[in-house]
This record gives sequence, C-alpha cells and structure tokens, in this order.
Amino acid sequence: MLAMRLAQSLRLWTRSARQDAELLAFLSWHRRQNVNTQHRNLSFTDRTKRQFVRGYLDCALWCGIIAPEGIEPGDDYTTRDIDPKSNREAIRECLDFFQANETDLFAVDVRSTSDGSRPFEILGHDFYLSRNGHGTGFWDRGYGDIGDKLHRAAAVYGSASLMLCEDTLQWVG
Repeated sequence: MLAMRLAQSLRLWTRSARQDAELLAFLSWHRRQNVNTQHRNLSFTDRTKRQFVRGYLDCALWCGIIAPEGIEPGDDYTTRDIDPKSNREAIRECLDFFQANETDLFAVDVRSTSDGSRPFEILGHDFYLSRNGHGTGFWDRGYGDIGDKLHRAAAVYGSASLMLCEDTLQWVG
C-alpha cells in the first residue's frame, strides 16, 4: 500500500515537473519575442506568469470538460491531457491578457494582502471564470473598479472550454 502511494506521488510530481518544463520553454520563447513585462521598477517573473497560467488551466479542469453525448469524462484529467498545440494557444492568450493588464493585475495583487504575497494562480483562475461568464471572477472578489475593468478585459477574449476529443482534451471556443 505504501509503495503504491509513493509511486502515485512520484507520478504526480513527474507530471508537474514536465508541465513546468514545457511552460518554462514556452515562457522562454515568449520572452525572446521582445515582450515587455516591466512595471515601474518591479517585474513579473516567469514564476508569476507560470502561477497565472497554472491557475487558468486548473480552473478550466475544475469547471468541467465538455464530452460527446453519452460519454462521462470523469474527473481524473490533468493539464498533461490537453493537446500541446491546443494548449499553446491557451497559454498565449493567458500571457497576452497578463501583458495587456499587468498594471491592474499588479495593483490587485499588491492590494490583496498586507505583504502583497497573493499568488497569481487566483488571478489566472479569475481570468478563466471572467472570460467564460461564469457569474464570478474578477468583479466578484472585492477589487472594486479594477476588478470590473479586468472582468471587461477578460470578456473580450470570449469563451473557451476543454472538450474531450478521442484520447486528448482540446480547447474549443
């Protein structure tokens, strides 16, 4: 029993490490495209972007997967099950939103806790909820005018959901 739990933990850790490696490679490419991620003297690191994207993808899985009629998708899917080509576009949209709204995202993050340590995963989660019109998201967190502005900016991206297609998950809009 203990060996089985250790093997399962190792498999989950390995998946997470592979996911992080893929995301870091994409972020490295994104940085080479001369993307400006500076806000005054503070900069959004790859870590904050990775947190934002991870929150977005985890929220998409949490909200549910569209499946063909008669098929129950289950709840054991991870971000590794998302088609890489399809996932690159979702990550690109996350980073585009992040860059276009970095000042407001930073303001929300700093205001959220006394030490400014709120993880960006929650903001990625809010981006997914707001863009899909789930009735919650940025506007519902008590961020005031900035939350309303971020909600409107997210809605511009339109809806995007995960759909089960054969043995992989695809983004559909």
